[in-house]
Amino acid sequence: MMKNKNLKFPRVKFVICHRRPDRTLKFRGRYFPVCARCTGIYTGMLFIFLLQYFIKLDYGLTLFFISLILMLPTAIDGVTQLFNWRESHNWIRLVTGLLCGVGYGLLLILIGGIII
Repeated sequence: MMKNKNLKFPRVKFVICHRRPDRTLKFRGRYFPVCARCTGIYTGMLFIFLLQYFIKLDYGLTLFFISLILMLPTAIDGVTQLFNWRESHNWIRLVTGLLCGVGYGLLLILIGGIII
């Protein structure tokens, strides 16, 4: 595993991401503060939360199944990497993370809509 001094943030702790430099995207020579998959998840969640203000969502069983289907590619990518069946790449992690973020955001919107 590579070491990178750009990933050290003394005031900010990212406890929900491993932040491995080999799985982190770089922009202009600097690493993102979270890995490619988490970057996609956070971006997808932000996108769907912003989008919900412009589009009326129907809180139903269909939304629940859509959110689960959108999270499935990330689960498949993570499990196949965990068991060393294949090695994923950062762009695959980013895209599956985006899908998962949208799905997770939809699930949170659904739960919030049911509770409220």
